[in-house]
Amino acid sequence: WGQLQEHSRSAMLLVLLAFAAPRTLQQVLNSATPPTSPIKNSDDLLLSRYGMIMSHDAATGYLKGGALYPVNDWAKTQGAAANHDDAAGFADQMTCGTRAFDVRPKLQDGQIVMAHGSVVVNHPLSDALNEVIQWLNGHPEEFGLVFLSHFDGDGCEQQVDALLLAMNITRVVDCDMLATATVGTVKNATRLPGGGSLLVLTGCISDNWDPTIECYGGTIPFDEKYCCYKENADVPLNQLWTYMNATTAAAPGSPLWMAQSHWQYSTTSVTFGVEHLSTILDDEMKSQINLNTAQRILAGHFSNLNLIELDHVCDHGLDVLQAIRTVQQIS
Repeated sequence: WGQLQEHSRSAMLLVLLAFAAPRTLQQVLNSATPPTSPIKNSDDLLLSRYGMIMSHDAATGYLKGGALYPVNDWAKTQGAAANHDDAAGFADQMTCGTRAFDVRPKLQDGQIVMAHGSVVVNHPLSDALNEVIQWLNGHPEEFGLVFLSHFDGDGCEQQVDALLLAMNITRVVDCDMLATATVGTVKNATRLPGGGSLLVLTGCISDNWDPTIECYGGTIPFDEKYCCYKENADVPLNQLWTYMNATTAAAPGSPLWMAQSHWQYSTTSVTFGVEHLSTILDDEMKSQINLNTAQRILAGHFSNLNLIELDHVCDHGLDVLQAIRTVQQIS
């Protein structure tokens, strides 16, 4: 299952954010303290300090969820804004705030599709990339990133390279060139003919995965110790925010790095989730991770920003994007 799941203000403010009812984003924006040295142009930022939302297991947005697709409920990490059981393709996710994609290609019957562990997403990678390109063409000032990993199938990586070549996209494998690169340098080097910029890479990103950050804790079958949206939600939420604070403070990884602001899932967690008639997307919404991530960014809890990975980006993803661009003074 492991593959399937694969400074701040005061201490009082931290407590309030953890236990008080969430404020609206506008209230947080109104109370946010602007940076003392604002960045006027995002192009001047190091790529490793440029805040972007990354969609966790982005391809699962193409899966259907709900009662007819019970397996997908515990593989599907992205859903539509109006009904999370509906599909949310890469263009939809970008409209919801995503600028970077966690993509896991799979070679199946001679076609490059995508996967989340053992769950196959029968949607061509080429179609998903074309969605990104078309969205960027329509937003020429924007920059997108596709992170390829977990190549599945003999010759899959070579077939992906052939696909990218046919699409006139270069995959970066030399991480050293990104170590001191600014956003502007990378954007210019990855400019698309129709507008916008797209960086496709393998490696070069530290994922900073911590499998202990789970919504549910306890022992199967009937000894649940905590749940991220029940009375004892403070236990897993404190674990998550401690991880996020520490990861963004250390900014670990070379040249790029990720902070995973979402729940991880073991067999135990999924079992408890099924007992609650929940799903991965329900867990995110009920525990309000994305909204609280936006609030904590604005409150200054995260010392550095790079790739902030989210589940269900269409739930408050735009709030997270606005928070990132507010603290980094990016228009």
